[in-house]
Amino acid sequence: MINLIGSNCRHCKLRFCVGHGMPELHGCGKAAKEEARASWMLEQAQAREETRLRQQGRPLETGWKQHKSAVLKNELQKKIAAKEEERARKKKDEDRKKK
Repeated sequence: MINLIGSNCRHCKLRFCVGHGMPELHGCGKAAKEEARASWMLEQAQAREETRLRQQGRPLETGWKQHKSAVLKNELQKKIAAKEEERARKKKDEDRKKK
């Protein structure tokens, strides 16, 4: 029955029945508490940063803007690497022709 309806613990990676699926019930309470605290601290830091930006009159970057920015940076890095490789290939070809 555990195989069908059970759940995996994200802290200890073990499988438990529905009754013992909560981390606090099977011994991972400390890890769950630390994870919840870290998550809460991150949320608070982000909220403070958003408040600071609002007070300065700067526009907030939404999750979509951050994602789009990351994608564009990745594409730019790929283009730069491709051009560097192309230049290196041209240089090798020129060196071969000189010999």
